[in-house]
Amino acid sequence: MTFSPRTDDHWEGVEALLVDFDGVIIDSEYAHYQVWRDAFSAHSLWLSTDAWASHWAAARGHGSKPPITAVLEKRLGAPLEDAEELAREVRQKYRALVASLPARRGIHDWLREAAAHQVRCAVVTDGRSDHVHAVLDRLRLTELIETVTGRDSNLARKPAPDAYLAALEHLGVPAGQAVAIEDSPHGIAASRAAGLRCLAAPHKITNHLLAPGPGTVIIDPATMSLDRALALLARPRHTAMASRRSGEDVLRRIRGSLTGLALGDAMGKVIDKRTAAQLDAETHALLDAFAEGDPPPGLFRGRITDDTVLTLAFAKAITATGTVSRAALEDELRAVNPNGGRQIYKLKAAAGPLYVAEDGNTNGCVPRSATLGYLYGPEEVGDLAYDVLKTVTLTHAHPDAAMAALVFAIVVCHAVAGNSPHDALPTIRSALPHLIRLVGGGHAVAETIMEYAARLEHDASASACADQLEQTLGMGVVARSSAVSGIVLGLSGLPPRQLLPHLFRRRSPGDLDSVAAIYGALIGAFYPETVPTAWAAVIEQYAGISFTDIARGLHQVRTKDAR
Repeated sequence: MTFSPRTDDHWEGVEALLVDFDGVIIDSEYAHYQVWRDAFSAHSLWLSTDAWASHWAAARGHGSKPPITAVLEKRLGAPLEDAEELAREVRQKYRALVASLPARRGIHDWLREAAAHQVRCAVVTDGRSDHVHAVLDRLRLTELIETVTGRDSNLARKPAPDAYLAALEHLGVPAGQAVAIEDSPHGIAASRAAGLRCLAAPHKITNHLLAPGPGTVIIDPATMSLDRALALLARPRHTAMASRRSGEDVLRRIRGSLTGLALGDAMGKVIDKRTAAQLDAETHALLDAFAEGDPPPGLFRGRITDDTVLTLAFAKAITATGTVSRAALEDELRAVNPNGGRQIYKLKAAAGPLYVAEDGNTNGCVPRSATLGYLYGPEEVGDLAYDVLKTVTLTHAHPDAAMAALVFAIVVCHAVAGNSPHDALPTIRSALPHLIRLVGGGHAVAETIMEYAARLEHDASASACADQLEQTLGMGVVARSSAVSGIVLGLSGLPPRQLLPHLFRRRSPGDLDSVAAIYGALIGAFYPETVPTAWAAVIEQYAGISFTDIARGLHQVRTKDAR
């Protein structure tokens, strides 16, 4: 598999970029404040940015406002000797300051980015066109701007949409195919009234005046590309559970994942770290029966190990509290018999209300993280990642273990949402730099998973997949080995009847129950129908549980309006 290049869907239908001038191309709004701040200071008064912004925004579009000199006189409690002369002097200082202002950081790159995508650019301003052209020439931006619609066009000032409508008419572009860049409430209102979507770029004066809304996102050209800004504008606003599917299909996938996890674990317990050469005839017969779709023989008792025990413990605590409570999960892990989970005993031995693991690079934190993947949709990776991290650190401190659990949970959430095995890979790739910072490493784990998932995608041979992973990654207890192998196998899409009999016939001993549990959790979520119910029933009887009931409890937590 090769990864597709990033799509540019958010550029589709964008034919024009209509850019405000003052405050967007140059930060003249702050320059205007600076010269009046100095004038107030000369009278031993302080003019705050908030006070200036309130005056600047007052009565916009509703008639004239009192001059700033009137505000100064009110603060002084006395009239100025010559208010007009003061205003003239301030204007001169302002013009001198503006004459040397650079382009606002990032805006030049945005205009070039637009040109690279054949998007036409225009300036829509309440200022004079000749002044705008002069500044554009000085900043060497003229070649990127097709037209300027300014005050001399005898159009109503913003928030009236007239200037935007005139610019659209000049360009011959429908409003729905243009995007505005504004810095002020009245500019945003004008663009929205004209039917445009708007990228709102606040500055020191307007920071507290702008708010996101329908068709408007708050951005900063200095810190992001235009591509990213348009992607944010195109993205539907997140609402609670907007991307979190529910219903019978999701419930079926959660049950399939729990069942697949337990099945891989229980079959691995029968193998008990033996190599293929060490397996007796009865065990070979069990694997053959599974491959043929026959009922489980008597050798299969359904006994589970720590992988399933800890997963069920997490499910119990999450269902009981209706949330992912670290304290509740810690209590549950301290109380449970881990069936061999060594890191759990370190948690049990620790005292105090908060415990953070000091070590742990093994795979034990990975299977139980499936329960967290059941709770979130693919668009909620941030919330999922923090829940995984806060629970992983109960027992494991190594970045490899944490990264394996994170990647595993992300794949689980895609599977439960009904996505294909490889829909999760672009999510992992885009989130990887942030996940690395979150856990303090682990990049090799994620990159290896993506590399091997791509390499094995078109290989239909279950034995070849298992052999290649054994020879290259191994299937030992450390997360970088067994957890990665289990995740890659889960992404292969190979059904259990094909894969597990080959997986359990290894040349070298390994932590095969964990590999199979991780694989089973993924394959059971992607393809619930492939998990044999007769074998699952043996596990339910042995453990005294109902996978359906456990899945239903987790599904109820998933579908709550808030956790």
